[in-house]
Amino acid sequence: MQKELVVWLMFTVVASLIPVMLDYCGRIITTNRRPDSEEFFSDGQLLLIAVVLGSEAMGGVILTDKNYSLWQIITIGSGFITTLCAGLLYPFILNAQQTGNLKDRKFVIKSIFLLFLISLGTSFICKAISL
Repeated sequence: MQKELVVWLMFTVVASLIPVMLDYCGRIITTNRRPDSEEFFSDGQLLLIAVVLGSEAMGGVILTDKNYSLWQIITIGSGFITTLCAGLLYPFILNAQQTGNLKDRKFVIKSIFLLFLISLGTSFICKAISL
């Protein structure tokens, strides 16, 4: 089980962050400066990664024929809700940024990071439950 979780962390989580890291490096190369964190993270890329992680973990849970305990069902439900929220929030943040209607970038960035971390945590637990 530990081996599968380490492989999941390395090849799913780390690999899903590679485009974000390359985008960051690309912005450094093209602008000759480090991107402002508010500008860089307010576009919601981490929400897309949260949806991918949550969807993959939910798929693993659905494919098993296990009987789950109450806390496992609550965790699975939390993972589903987090994935759903990330998927619904992404287009709103993207459209608000593109139209210039993004009022409070700091709040948006905190929300994105919080949702991403919760998604990462629930996805990890769901992955462990499904093994």
